[in-house]
Amino acid sequence: MLKFAISRTDPCGNGLLVEPVHVRDISRVGALVTTRHQVEPSENVLLSIPTDQCPDSMGLPRAFVGSAEVVRTLGKIDHNTAIALRFSEVISHNREFAVFLDFLREVAGQ
Repeated sequence: MLKFAISRTDPCGNGLLVEPVHVRDISRVGALVTTRHQVEPSENVLLSIPTDQCPDSMGLPRAFVGSAEVVRTLGKIDHNTAIALRFSEVISHNREFAVFLDFLREVAGQ
């Protein structure tokens, strides 16, 4: 299962929170993820999507970094909050990100 991290400002003003999320579904424009933390619709988060499962020969960056908007929360899945994210154009229009997703689909189909 693919995992990545989201970072956001602590609502209490205590700095930056970095939270792991589990990816349930991902596309070029967004992802459905679960986290144990509460986030709100229209909140903006920073993403770091690692490419460590890809061979070095693909020449991908170590991670895709950019922002995303929380489009909606979808309730609980396995005691975690499910959220829908919409990626910024920095990620969604990145050709290398499309190659990365193709690789993930190919590996999942094997």
